[in-house]
Amino acid sequence: MLEPANPPDEIERLSVLKGIKLLDTPPAEQLDRITRLTAQALQVPIVLVSLLDSDRQWFKSRFGLETQQTARNISFCGHAILQREIFEVADARRDPRFADNPLVTGDPGIVFYAGHVLCSLEGLALGVLCVIDHQPRSLNSDERSQLHDYARLVEEFLHDLQRQQQMQLMTMDLQLSDALFEQTFRHAAVGMAHVALDGRWLRVNQALCRMTGYSEAQLLTRNFQSVTHADDLEKDQMLIGALLSGELNTYSLEKRYLAADGRPFWISLSVTLLRNADGSPRHFISVVVDIDERKQAELALRQLQQQLEMRVEERTRELAVAVEQLNREIDQRIAAQSRVNAEKERFQSTLENSLDAFIELDEMGRITGWNRAAGKLFGWSAKDCIGQPLRVLLSPAAVSEGEDVRDVLLDAALLHQTRRTEAWARHQDGRLFPVEVTVADHRLDGSRYCIAFLHDISVRQQNEARIRDSEARLRAITNNMPALISQLDRDERHLFANRAYRDWLGFDELRPQDLSLQAVLGAENYAVAVPLIGRVLQGERVEWDARLQTRQGEVDVHVMLLPAQDADGFYLLAMDISELKRLQQRLEYDVTHDALTGLPNRRAFLTALEQATLRAAQGRRGMALLFLDLNGFKQINDQHGHELGDKVLQRFANEISRVVRPTDTVARLAGDEFTIILDELQMPIEDAEECCLRLQEALTQVHQIDGTPLSLSASIGVALCLAGETISAAALLARADVAMYRAKSSDCGGYAIN
Repeated sequence: MLEPANPPDEIERLSVLKGIKLLDTPPAEQLDRITRLTAQALQVPIVLVSLLDSDRQWFKSRFGLETQQTARNISFCGHAILQREIFEVADARRDPRFADNPLVTGDPGIVFYAGHVLCSLEGLALGVLCVIDHQPRSLNSDERSQLHDYARLVEEFLHDLQRQQQMQLMTMDLQLSDALFEQTFRHAAVGMAHVALDGRWLRVNQALCRMTGYSEAQLLTRNFQSVTHADDLEKDQMLIGALLSGELNTYSLEKRYLAADGRPFWISLSVTLLRNADGSPRHFISVVVDIDERKQAELALRQLQQQLEMRVEERTRELAVAVEQLNREIDQRIAAQSRVNAEKERFQSTLENSLDAFIELDEMGRITGWNRAAGKLFGWSAKDCIGQPLRVLLSPAAVSEGEDVRDVLLDAALLHQTRRTEAWARHQDGRLFPVEVTVADHRLDGSRYCIAFLHDISVRQQNEARIRDSEARLRAITNNMPALISQLDRDERHLFANRAYRDWLGFDELRPQDLSLQAVLGAENYAVAVPLIGRVLQGERVEWDARLQTRQGEVDVHVMLLPAQDADGFYLLAMDISELKRLQQRLEYDVTHDALTGLPNRRAFLTALEQATLRAAQGRRGMALLFLDLNGFKQINDQHGHELGDKVLQRFANEISRVVRPTDTVARLAGDEFTIILDELQMPIEDAEECCLRLQEALTQVHQIDGTPLSLSASIGVALCLAGETISAAALLARADVAMYRAKSSDCGGYAIN
């Protein structure tokens, strides 16, 4: 008797067969109907739909036979799956391959056999549709055609099962992806939305609703054009056109939205176009970040700078006019008394129309002159103030210890010193308000006078206070963010650093100018950053991942360098991504390791096997592959339950892992099947045999598991790859599998080398 060999794709074939979950299932009426029709059409007493498992053939449908399964090593179907044409045996009694086969010499007494292979969607042989007779015969062309047609009907049944399994897996993947996306969309801290091609909101999250002041229902009745500031709409629509035409894959811009109360506010918008499978546009995905506070701070700073520049120019012009007028008046009084009155009248007219308050004082500090702006500023008329001391108008604020601001101003003027300072003025109603005071002296008819210009700076101080508050808020935000945030100039000097510099690195955030970028990043990271800084100074944004040494140890960070918009330098942002890195490493481990035993799984094993065979082909040392099958595992499961079965597998994995070298690879393929890759062997045959003996010795030392008396043994198949030999990983695995079955059939639980 000739035992059937395994096909080269045996492992993949068994994987697909087990994947459709058809073995050991109840009969299927559809298949039973086909076997009945086949028996009638071909006039045979027995028709079987036989599925070839690893060590048996199991009949999913049978006509004329009571037996549910037989051993694979005596099966006719094991031979039939090795070819794509119909496998026919006219008289098994006269065929040397089958003459002494128990299925011929005993029940069911096979004489004639014809089998048509049944293939999966991938073209892998899963089983056979076979017809059996107790008399010798052969199929004519019509009968062979009928057998082919009925086999195709059975294949369609198997293909439908495969498609159903694939559809279930795809459905589960889609459900998981949808759940993850839903969580991200719903709980994101930034605004997220799906937008139709015509601009209608299709879906929005709560962050976007809070940002705009609209409810979700209100936003879904509107489009993005209706909440976009009119001045920003054209640029946005131009970029949308570029997305639809394929010129851009995504775009970002800063623009203004209109809140529900009509208030405009700035946002940072990122838009991506989602396309259908055929490439046609489906809808837009928008991410919205509120940057209004930053924009307002930038606007306030620009306005303050403009105001200061205008004020300096204005005050310079005013002082220049005043000095020119005073000098002209002195010259005119010396030249002619008659011109003094005219010049005084002209000077008085100028002062009356001046926007700043003007006050003239004599040597005693009494008010002798007053313009209209002064009356408006203090609420007093000139008649009420002339002759009054300066103390009536200014509060007694201290300049330094023991000095009154009013005395200091008056003394400075009378000593020919021009003095400018800020003081608190007193209104007629008793209210105090801040003023900027400039004093100087002049002479008229031998007498000395003091003149003062006063300007209300209430608005300026309020603006300065708002700017300080804004800066305090910005610092509070940056100090509480879990990231390094700083601003640097072109020479890499720190202009600003947040509190994380102190918490992470121990630096003083109040003295950022003492920090060097190399001290912050470390020498290795700084070497990476140097060429990137040049690109940032050219206006490009760059980012990379690095490991940063902190007071708490090394952390993984994502570093971004952003060009400064209004300053000649750049910003640095380094966020802690250590937890994300750990999660990625854990996911990579889970994908490549078996959850029960902790050993590399089938995926990791195949990768390691390909690398080992490649090293053997290219090197001077060979390698060996051991295929281990745990003997009697099914009986352990049946007698003691799956919980103890799992512990047996774990103990088995620990024992074989303990025996091999650290450089060898132990993996679990599936169920009770394990493999060991012995790499870099000087003497592959001797080393493999020695390893098999060590494994058997280690297993004989196991007498109980979890309190249950048990003994362990394994059938080991060994396949060798000598130095310089070229063989694929799949072929080597098939060799080891064949050797394992040879070892198992020897009834000694030993090992066999192929």
